[in-house]
Amino acid sequence: TTGPTEALTVAGNISALGSLSADSGISVPDSSKITFGNDHDLEIYHDGSNSYIQDGGTGSLNIATNQFKVKSANQSEYLIKATEDSEVELYYNSGKKLATASGGVDVTGMLCTTDNIRAENSSFMGGRETAGAPTYRFHDDGDTGMFNVASDILAFSTGGTEQMRISSNGYVG
Repeated sequence: TTGPTEALTVAGNISALGSLSADSGISVPDSSKITFGNDHDLEIYHDGSNSYIQDGGTGSLNIATNQFKVKSANQSEYLIKATEDSEVELYYNSGKKLATASGGVDVTGMLCTTDNIRAENSSFMGGRETAGAPTYRFHDDGDTGMFNVASDILAFSTGGTEQMRISSNGYVG
């Protein structure tokens, strides 16, 4: 025959040699697990509230692909994207916020840290800004800080007003 006309119900275990083919999918009830390995080291299951892929054996859980994507439950936005020989991107509310790049890491938006930021064998770089929005400013005081007015001129502002300048010849004014 080409196939059974009624569902097959089995109580107990089924052993098969060869491969299993299921054109309409495999249905497993909540809290039941699909397991892999002689010691059931890898489990895939849903407990009624959350879904799990659990590797409880020795070794690593390896995912091999040339492009890896994690999307929201309704698949409307990316959470993570990783591309072979290219970038890894992290998203927040549909917006790319952090991405690896050939020269390092690109951050979109504000970088908040609870510790120091250091640049070893490198430098911090910012564009030319203004006294009202200095390049290097404080989180809770955005119009106070340090900025570059023009080539070789460094300026400091408080309250959005330039208070001091240091020129390339060392003059302070």
